[in-house]
Amino acid sequence: MPNDVKERFQQEVDSLYALFVDTVARNRQLTTDTIRKTEAAIYGFVAVLNHQVF
Repeated sequence: MPNDVKERFQQEVDSLYALFVDTVARNRQLTTDTIRKTEAAIYGFVAVLNHQVF
């Protein structure tokens, strides 16, 4: 895969992670730094259904 395509995918992942962190922080009334420090993983539904997250 060309580097420019990888970079665009990474930018999209980073953007979605930022949205996730902002949403959790707002709804839990915590700072985004606190949320990021948990290093919690985000699992896709396929991995969960296949029990690949345990």
